[in-house]
Amino acid sequence: MPKPIIVITHERSGTHLLINCINYINNGQFYAIGYTSNKNDFNLKGYTHITYKDIISNAGMPNSIYKSHHQIEFMSGYLDFLFSKYKVVYVKRNLYDVLNSYYKFIVSPKHRDDLPIQDWIFSKPDAIEKLYNSIYFPDPHVIIEPENYIHRWYLHTSGWLNYANQMLVVNYEDMLLDYQNQKQKIENYIDRKIADKIPDVNDKSFPNFGPVKGVIGGHKEVMSEEFKKKIEHQLSLYTIKEKHEKREPSSNHLNWGLL
Repeated sequence: MPKPIIVITHERSGTHLLINCINYINNGQFYAIGYTSNKNDFNLKGYTHITYKDIISNAGMPNSIYKSHHQIEFMSGYLDFLFSKYKVVYVKRNLYDVLNSYYKFIVSPKHRDDLPIQDWIFSKPDAIEKLYNSIYFPDPHVIIEPENYIHRWYLHTSGWLNYANQMLVVNYEDMLLDYQNQKQKIENYIDRKIADKIPDVNDKSFPNFGPVKGVIGGHKEVMSEEFKKKIEHQLSLYTIKEKHEKREPSSNHLNWGLL
């Protein structure tokens, strides 16, 4: 029986680009792992249970498409189940472009003068979420609380890529620049045909696409080479730190009864 497919990404990394290509026949239809419509009663303990229940119960749904932005620690108790029952595809995107896109997603234009991207990147996400995304607080995709948005990307990407041999890793940039080769690689892995070409971002039948999004190198409009070096330096510190320290859940998330 064909396995369900789960596309895992850090936010703004090409989630729906890939989902729309895989499930183009159904106009990019998908299900978000852990989705809850009850925003007035949101808490991480309940959300963690919903996420677990989704992974377990949906494993028997052949050819269905799911997405997840969760840190890998969210699923640490059932990773073997996930990799055995699902076709797992991880989409990775350039850090600078992710930061640029995520900033525009989180901070509305009217607030960008007060919080420019150069300050936002080095801000503590927990504090930013309180201001701009208070409906879902603490961050529902995070257990290891990041120090800033570089760290958030690093925790997600490095965590999942430790399991690269148990899933398919796709580079966002390769999807745009070398689609035919990526198409063949994806089809071989998921054992089904995908779109012959990337659907048009202006096609309104794909509701999760938007025009002028996802440009390769878009960060260059707002990031100087000097500032990028600052980001690179910070990223290198996390790489070194990872070798010597064990990841631990934050006290904030422990207080929500996650563990």
